[in-house]
Amino acid sequence: MPFQIFTTEYVRQVCHFKFQLKDKQTAAIKAIDQKIEKMKESMLGALAKIGKLLLEAAKKFFTWALQKFGYSLSEIEGIINKGAAVLKAIFTKPLKFVKNLFNAADQGLKPSPKQLRR
Repeated sequence: MPFQIFTTEYVRQVCHFKFQLKDKQTAAIKAIDQKIEKMKESMLGALAKIGKLLLEAAKKFFTWALQKFGYSLSEIEGIINKGAAVLKAIFTKPLKFVKNLFNAADQGLKPSPKQLRR
């Protein structure tokens, strides 16, 4: 009988430790996931800052270049802003840009119905 009590207590403690270990493992994984998310956010923030710097540099360069050719900034500011928006879209969503580029090239290479009738 004492041996049976010992084994029952042993099994109970083993089960208890397994549950504790599982809880600690789950908590550790959750903490690691949170740290990874914070790192991603900080990296995206840094990447966004670099993208903004590149965008501003490109905008200043094009403004300077156009002024060198005698164009007034007020005449072409709308065009520059549209160009800046395009550059922003390219820098912030490069995969979407490449996908749209390939789709446009694919459509350009397909003959239209008018061309097929000839």
